[in-house]
Amino acid sequence: MTMMTCHSLTHVENEVSGDPLETKIFFGTGAVLEEPHITPGFDTRYISIARAEGKKFCVLHEYEFIPALQRMSVVVEDLDSKKTYVCLKGSPEVLFDMALKRSIPADFHSVLKVYTQQGYRVLACGVKEYPLVEKIDFHTTRGQAEEAVQFLGFIIMQNRLKPQTTPAIRLLNRANIRSVMVTGDNPLTAICIAKECEIAPEGYNIFLGELENDKIIWRDSSDPTLTLDPATLQPNRPVDRFIIAMTGKAFTHVLADFKTQPLPQYPFRQILSGGSIFARMSPENKASLVEEYQNFGLYAGMCGDGANDCIALRT
Repeated sequence: MTMMTCHSLTHVENEVSGDPLETKIFFGTGAVLEEPHITPGFDTRYISIARAEGKKFCVLHEYEFIPALQRMSVVVEDLDSKKTYVCLKGSPEVLFDMALKRSIPADFHSVLKVYTQQGYRVLACGVKEYPLVEKIDFHTTRGQAEEAVQFLGFIIMQNRLKPQTTPAIRLLNRANIRSVMVTGDNPLTAICIAKECEIAPEGYNIFLGELENDKIIWRDSSDPTLTLDPATLQPNRPVDRFIIAMTGKAFTHVLADFKTQPLPQYPFRQILSGGSIFARMSPENKASLVEEYQNFGLYAGMCGDGANDCIALRT
């Protein structure tokens, strides 16, 4: 039900259109999408209807994807049972925090790590029954609708590199133009893809900076006992060469420290010069990163293909 209904797809010129990954997920269910502008006699109480194998799930309301929330959800009526549900899809980290703890399997993080380290894009989904009261105001109840869902599982997708990606990165490297990956994806997925396309050079250690208890903790992505000193970015054991990666939350924390503290706690300029992978970055994070490169007198070109990149592209 979640895979059939929790999306922003619509018909354009009689073809289901929208985010390519959402399209793959939807068609993977074998469902058919019905909408008022494409389906004769459509019941206009609903936004859309997903139909497959005799089942009909009717979307009553959509809470759109918001990058800062890292999730979207829909309110769905099952025409067979006449029950109403909230179906939610988003980042595993967000679902872990929002879902009922009894529904989270003990191996949640270990399974997630297996797939993200292989470069797969992983979404999590959840559902809960949501009895509707008459005249419910959908605009004021998102938090109530989405809280305490039942964790259902992961949606695991392989998003292959385009054939021209790695040659383009190599060309930039030969021209001594540094490439930086800035993505909303999971950091381990980002690190795997950065290795594949050679943004992360072969043989380099990659230290991932994450915000924990209001501090930045740097750990090697393959060996968590190998760490960096937050103040100097020096390893606790000798390594030949390394680059750094960090999450959006860590970047926000470091940037605020740099902007507001007379003696910043973290070496922000060093982080910018050594940072090759920035993951779980919001649209605002991406724009701030480009802006800070420019503030340090660097020429920064941004290439992006999604709505989440628009702010940075304009910076």
